Amino acid sequence: MASNTIPTIDFCNPNLKPGSEEWESTKAQVIQALEENGCFEAIYDKTPKETEKELFSKLKEEIYPMEEKVKEYVGKPFDKYVKEIPRARYNDFRRTMDLLLPGSIEIFANTFWPEDGNPHFCKMVNSYSSSIKELDAMVKRMIFEGLGLKDRYDEFMDENIFIMRFLNYKKEIPEGNDASAPRLMGHTDSGFLTIVKQGLPGLQVLVKNGEWIEPNVSPNSYIVSAADSMLAYTNGRLKSAFHRVKIAGDTDRFSIILFTSSKPGYIIDTPKELVDEEHPKLYKPYDVTDYYKFISKSAYETGNALKAFNESLN
Repeated sequence: MASNTIPTIDFCNPNLKPGSEEWESTKAQVIQALEENGCFEAIYDKTPKETEKELFSKLKEEIYPMEEKVKEYVGKPFDKYVKEIPRARYNDFRRTMDLLLPGSIEIFANTFWPEDGNPHFCKMVNSYSSSIKELDAMVKRMIFEGLGLKDRYDEFMDENIFIMRFLNYKKEIPEGNDASAPRLMGHTDSGFLTIVKQGLPGLQVLVKNGEWIEPNVSPNSYIVSAADSMLAYTNGRLKSAFHRVKIAGDTDRFSIILFTSSKPGYIIDTPKELVDEEHPKLYKPYDVTDYYKFISKSAYETGNALKAFNESLN
């Protein structure tokens, strides 16, 4: 019988330390989940719940209603960070704002609260993102240990960057659009790992049996998914989760997402430990900024963006 959910993995055990029995058991679950479908539901209780609740409240009641401020902010962090990475253009009913790039929290706060920069908000974002980055680091350590790449972990993490995204899917859609259609078409992410906190259901993942699965939403639930750069780095061992967003009802949907990618200039190249006669190298080395440029010029909804990009390389 086909499962109607993605794997659920518990990260709340206080004994979950590298080398412990709990660690080894959880690591095996992580590897299996990412090998099969590229994602899992993490049960994680280290995030400050009052802070998380307040962040969602600010998104809904204070930040996104300031339409002109949203328009003013969008694009600023990327412009400041690296100009050659193009911004995706979003439709009228999906609004996104990115933080955690250098100086972006302050840029965000000064845009929305120019009178004082809202230091409380900055503190909340830093506190929340720090706890989610701990989950990200734990999952990646398990991946590297599970694939026999333990000695490469520290160097790899030094080349990671983090982007925290606030995302709002408006309940209203422009006239002429199909309300039942996905608000975000099926696609894979381009970086290494994505961690999603949903305010309401809507995220759906295509699993290996061909079904679209809608993961659970609970106070301690976070959806962890591997992305294209992780697929390439692991020589296809870990899958890149193909996902979309559909919403129902008359309520705006909000989510907070942590993306990890590599610094511009870092070459994503499969380690030699994962290449042999039975597992030939599948992907040519590349800089993720070149992949961003490629995606911006081509459709990515087929789930084959990385394959097409790889074929375009010399």
